[in-house]
This record gives sequence, structure tokens and C-alpha cells, in this order.
Amino acid sequence: MPLVFGFVLGLLATVASAQEADQACADFNGLRAAAISQFNHAWPALGDLRSMESSCMGTADEWRYQTTLGQLESFVLNHQAALERFSRPPRGGTAADLPPNTTAIPAVPYITERAISHRFVIVNERHHASSDRLLTMSLLEPLREQGFRYFAAEGIWHGDATQDRGYPVSNTGFYVEDVVFAQMIRQALALGYAVVGYEHEAGQLPVEGMNDQQTRDYWQAHNLIARTIASDGTGKVLVHCGYAHAYESRSDRWTPMAHYLRQAAGIDPLTVDQTQLSERGTPANEDPVRRVAAERGLVSGEPIVLIDDTGALVPIDGPSVDIRVVGLRTDYEAGRPTWMRMGGLREPLVVDVPECAAEPCIVEAVDSEQPDAVAYDRAEATSASVALFLPSDRDVRLATYSLSGQLRRTWALPAADR
Repeated sequence: MPLVFGFVLGLLATVASAQEADQACADFNGLRAAAISQFNHAWPALGDLRSMESSCMGTADEWRYQTTLGQLESFVLNHQAALERFSRPPRGGTAADLPPNTTAIPAVPYITERAISHRFVIVNERHHASSDRLLTMSLLEPLREQGFRYFAAEGIWHGDATQDRGYPVSNTGFYVEDVVFAQMIRQALALGYAVVGYEHEAGQLPVEGMNDQQTRDYWQAHNLIARTIASDGTGKVLVHCGYAHAYESRSDRWTPMAHYLRQAAGIDPLTVDQTQLSERGTPANEDPVRRVAAERGLVSGEPIVLIDDTGALVPIDGPSVDIRVVGLRTDYEAGRPTWMRMGGLREPLVVDVPECAAEPCIVEAVDSEQPDAVAYDRAEATSASVALFLPSDRDVRLATYSLSGQLRRTWALPAADR
């Protein structure tokens, strides 16, 4: 299916290639394939993958194992666990400094102001970090007020009827199974955006002289153009993509989508990177610039940009983008990230799940009127209660599942009862 095809390309582009797995980890590739092709839920291989840690660590497949498990941990909002699985020391050294007059300002108004003169704004993410979707979500409303009419996301399958349905489902896209990604799409639809998928599709053949990575990014750029500005001479587009697709210049390792977009459309996009300076599993693995900013008390619970006393961005080494955002710092409430409040769209509620005390459960809250929709919240419960972040004005249906995806219990929770 195109959805699986696009995800496989994306995952292979963001994890290190590995040699043939050691025999002790031989079953890992089958579990990984099952996780990728799962449409009803994105996490049922979680328990099995966890049980393989002792046999996969230290093998040629260690990094692929770590990142696959980290991706599934992110789908059940185990944010810290996901960060730790993907955490590696930063490239380019361990020392950094910032001018003594460096200050921090919120990233959203700064990007919004810079976007006025651009038709494309491209924001990237780390696919395992749910919090990276919050920056783009916060940009949706102010950019809509500027005339942006299209919201394009790498995680959306072009063949899904998201626009007509009015909400995302499992088949909308692999990364859309993340509850924050799903809310980002809901917000775009509610604000009147045309929601666009632009991923390279199976029928789009390789371009002569291009490798697989270049072919993918080439078609991403051309799909973006064809589905937005090609038929809309004044259209403006907010693009949410992964990692290096947002870089504007090619390198020895990558020829990015944003680079091909500039070439094909003759348009200079406003490119925003939040992958370099975001939080990692441990502070030691964070970029040195972020560590210095944190030591000076500049890192907070919202994305920021670093400026000098003239109001200019502080120069930071890294790939070719216009703006480098320092990602938010995650704080926790009842074991859950406080950013799950999503700027007031969600409120925490402690839910009793006694069946999860003896054996861990996955707890989901789905809109009662949209039973096929991606959950409003999803959490792993390891005790008799769990905090969920829910919209206060929607009736929801709760369900508990085993880690392998087997339904344990389901019950209604009307908005009037909370």
C-alpha cells in the first residue's frame, strides 16, 4: 500500500543502515515489519520488541532496534523512553558559547512575522518526538490569518479522504497515529486549511541519476507544487516534514525536498529547524548550544529562538535553514508531559483502570461520535489509575488494551460526567 511504502522510505531515511542481524535478534525484522504495516493500532509489537532487548543490543541491528522501539514508545506517549532510544551524542564537538547578550523570545510570533514575505513555510520534526508537532500546531492559526490556505504534512497519505471525513484515522498515515500529530490535523481542518499529503508514491518512478533518497525528496517537492500552488497562483503553504527534508542546500549526504522545491518553483521557502536544538534523552546528548542556553535559564516550556541585543538571530552552526528553534523543555504532571494540555485544548483527568495494576495496559480515549478516529489521548498504564488529557466538550469512549493490542475493556465517558 502507498502508506506503508511511504513510511518504510521515511524510516529507512532516518535510521542508520545495518548489516544482517545476529541470529539472536533474527525475529526483530519480522516484528519491525509487523509494526510498520499495522493499521488498527501502531503499537501492538511494543511488548514483544521490549522483550528482545537483551538479544538485540550489541548486534549489528542495535540502532534499528532502538529506533523502531523508540517510535512505538512515542505512540503510547512514553516521551522520555522515546527520546532515550533515539539519543546519541551531538555531531560537531561538545563545546559551544553564546554571546553574553543573548536572550530568548517565543518562536511562534517570530516565525509568524518572518512568514509574511513567504509563500512556503517549512517546519521539520523528529518523528519520535510528539512535542515537535506543537510548534507547527501553534503556527496554524496565525499563518491562516496571513492567508495560508494549505497544510501539507509528510505523514499524510494522499489517498486518504481526510478532508471529506473531517478528522484523521489510522489509515491517514503512520505518524498520524501519534495523538499530537492527529490533533495538528484536526486543528488545520477546523481552521479551514486544505490538508495535503505529498509523500513520494509507489508509482512515481526514479529519476535518472538520482539515488533513492534524492528520488523521494524530488517527488515530495513536485507533489507539493502540483497539489497547492500549481492551481492556486496566490496560495500559501505550511509544510510539516521530517528532519533533513527542510534543509535548503544539498550536501554530500542529502539532497533535500526544500532544495528541490526552490529549484522547481523558483520560490524561497522560510525553513525552520527544531531537530538540532531540541531535548534529548539526557542533557549530555543535547546540542552544546542548547546546553549553554539551558545553563543561562533561557530554555523553557515553549519553543524559543535566540537573539542578540539588535534583535538578530544568534548565528548557530548547522544545516542550511533560515531559523533554528530551541525546542521546549518537557515537564511532567502525574507522569505525563504537561504539553499534552496543548495550549488549553486538553484537560487532565485521572481515570480508574484497575485491570492495569497486575499487567500494563494501553488506555485510549476516542471521540464517541468518531469511533474510527485517532485517539485524543493514549497512555501506558502500569497501575490502577492513569491521567488522560481530554477535550472538555467532547464525549469520549475509553478502552484498555494489552500491549499486543487485545481489547480488555471499553466504557463511555460523557463530557457531562467530568
